[in-house]
Amino acid sequence: MKPSNDQLERIAREYDAFMEEISALTSDYGESDIKQYLTMHRVRISSQIAVQLGLIERDNLNDGTMLSLGGWPGIALIILNRLTGISGTLLDHPALLTDTMSSFYHEHGLETVAFDFSETTSRPLPLSGEFQIIECCQCIEHWNFSPIPLFKQVFSTLLASSGNMLITVPNATSLYRRLAVLSGQNPYPAMQSFIDVDNQKDGAEVAPHWREYTKGDLQRLIAHCGGTCSELRTASYAPATYNSMGQRIYSLFNNLHPNFKENVEAVCRKV
Repeated sequence: MKPSNDQLERIAREYDAFMEEISALTSDYGESDIKQYLTMHRVRISSQIAVQLGLIERDNLNDGTMLSLGGWPGIALIILNRLTGISGTLLDHPALLTDTMSSFYHEHGLETVAFDFSETTSRPLPLSGEFQIIECCQCIEHWNFSPIPLFKQVFSTLLASSGNMLITVPNATSLYRRLAVLSGQNPYPAMQSFIDVDNQKDGAEVAPHWREYTKGDLQRLIAHCGGTCSELRTASYAPATYNSMGQRIYSLFNNLHPNFKENVEAVCRKV
């Protein structure tokens, strides 16, 4: 679903406003800088918000409900609430729902639920009711456990029968990962996370990518858990500015083949 220029312009205005509002906060999450994160990933995050905005406006869900799984720092929920009126709930790891961040979310009308996703193997999510829109963007690659128990709950009880879920993950076969392997590096920085945890660095347990996914992986995962893909694609996002010729060359090669692109995106529904 390609967003219109009007949708992109509205998102851009709200993105700027969100950046201004959150710039005074520290994330209380390791050494992460929220504004730097949002600047670095602006094109990708804006694109994800545009997909969801298109679904909300297409299905007239302005009075509906939206759930964000692992959606730190809450930008999608806040922007979409302002643009459409849809009400939002953010469920995320306790390390990310600090007092500072929780207060910020509540001031902006979000419900928050702290939950360690690894516990989905032993107990249900602490949520009730159905949601018309659910997002799980750039989240499950941080899990060193199976996402199947959570996704089974989503498709069986949380996603409305006419609702949509957007799932995005880094592409395990991207050009970046291929180049890392060819240069003799481990493409997944789990060892540094082990060291950070040992040094008691805040948030270290949820920082690294433990497993990334291919397009086929994501499709099989969704189908196994009771969903079906209405859209499934790989995607890359050019930086707002190029800082070097190497970056330009990388972006050129990055788009030569679908499997080289950096992300996999799926819009799905329950079967």
